[in-house]
Amino acid sequence: MNENVDFIEKHGRGKKLLVIGIGEGVSKVLKRYYTIKDRNVTTLAIGTDPSHLLQMVADRRFYIGNNPVKGLPSVSPKKGKLLVLKNKENLKTILKGYKFIIILTGLGRGTGTGAAPELAKILKELNSKSKIVGLVTLPFKEEGIVCNENARIGLEKMRSACNSTVVIQNSSILELLHRPSLNEAFELLDDILLLTLDRIVKILLYPNSYHLKYKDVSKFFSGRSITMLGIGSSNNLSENIYFALYDSLNSPLLHCDKQNAIKALFLLEGKDISVRKIKESIFRINFRFNGRTRIMIGYRIDDELETSVKSIVFLKFKIAYVYKSEDKSSSK
Repeated sequence: MNENVDFIEKHGRGKKLLVIGIGEGVSKVLKRYYTIKDRNVTTLAIGTDPSHLLQMVADRRFYIGNNPVKGLPSVSPKKGKLLVLKNKENLKTILKGYKFIIILTGLGRGTGTGAAPELAKILKELNSKSKIVGLVTLPFKEEGIVCNENARIGLEKMRSACNSTVVIQNSSILELLHRPSLNEAFELLDDILLLTLDRIVKILLYPNSYHLKYKDVSKFFSGRSITMLGIGSSNNLSENIYFALYDSLNSPLLHCDKQNAIKALFLLEGKDISVRKIKESIFRINFRFNGRTRIMIGYRIDDELETSVKSIVFLKFKIAYVYKSEDKSSSK
């Protein structure tokens, strides 16, 4: 029997998850995810441009309108908020019935900055016990003061409205490539968003596929927290687990103070993974945390990886402790 089907039948949860993509910036990721998504996942595209919305690939599409107020800029957070409120009752009919929701959007520009937090509020009104995870990107510094300030405000609103908000800083993508073009940077960003979205869906719907307990995963994505992530891998034959964990912790995506992490959740994938090697490796990387950080490990056997091991780490923070000390003045 299919592992996913078996899990649902065994536990009787019948859990369903909704992935909402807001705005043009995430349309490619939503399209790619649609081709690989699990049967218990529904995708919903929301936009303000009808012609672009028609090109978005998703199970459902919802047009929230264009400019609600005469004189309001065509692209602004306020516009997104007003359009969602204007369509609140209609949105309720398509948002109800889901235990898990992931809201995917870019913050700073466009309507997503205003629309995403309002959607999260509506979802909580429909079901206070639903688990809402935001998956958002922050703009490049070069996009200007206004855009970055909008993103900061939008992130705080997302944090308040969601159970957890996973953050990817666009500027960190530049450190993963050597002098990338803008197109190359955005292509890599889309790859990272797709990978992150897929893994979050998997551990929410099927935690046992990574030898995790649902209760632990649910608690991790809770508390109105901010979560940062790092991605790594290793081909070291003798210590591939340790170096994969180490590589993910040193990822440029983790532009944050790891010492302040409340929890750390590692997801390992490889052919030769043992609990003994995992415990030994965790003992060796403990110094990267403050001693109070709770470390969780999920792992999945993947025979196709041969000698390599892949690692994704999610670090959970209270928002005041996300940024590195040298960034605190700029993040206020």
